[in-house]
Amino acid sequence: MFLLGKSNKNYLLRGAFILINGGMILFLIDGFFWSVTTRALLYLAIVLMGIVFWLFYQRDVYKNRIKRPIDVTLKFSGLSFINLILTIIALLLILVWPPFRHGQIAYGILAILGWITALALGMTFKTLPFIVWNNHYKDLNGKGKIPLPKELYRGWLVRVQWWLYMAALYGLLAGLILHINIVLQLALISLVATSISYGINVLIILQHKTSFIHATTPAIKK
Repeated sequence: MFLLGKSNKNYLLRGAFILINGGMILFLIDGFFWSVTTRALLYLAIVLMGIVFWLFYQRDVYKNRIKRPIDVTLKFSGLSFINLILTIIALLLILVWPPFRHGQIAYGILAILGWITALALGMTFKTLPFIVWNNHYKDLNGKGKIPLPKELYRGWLVRVQWWLYMAALYGLLAGLILHINIVLQLALISLVATSISYGINVLIILQHKTSFIHATTPAIKK
């Protein structure tokens, strides 16, 4: 939506909907009436295929986007898709490669901190500013000079948040896999700094004061 893109490949979206929901429903029915067995791998494969369909649909939307420059908030969304793919890879490694010692922890980090958190960090500054902006300026739009929704927060702070988040996420994964405590500690510090920068920007948005300059009517020359 925020890319202002459109895809005509609706079959990918329908396929994703059917496969993801179908796989989950089959898993629930099987587990309810019988027990969880190796058939769960089949249902997992169906869900993963649905996710692949969805990713291909998103790729087509991205290619056909109208809004060519990608701001930092949308980079968070793109990164969340990459982290989703890495989450799937981590899950497959857990299932097929027992020596993958810290696979479950890496899977959790990628799923929660990588996929879901990246979406939240980026989409907050697409939705919250508009909600606040609409509350302040819905009756003033067109009557004078008002700020844009993106002017309700500090763009430079979002860019700082981006780099801190990248350092935190992939630092945690690297420190976990390579068993380097100092990397883990630095990653945790970056994660705290990410939270602080995010919180400051959210407070700036929520504490926004209405800024309005009345439009002046130019004098009519006689």
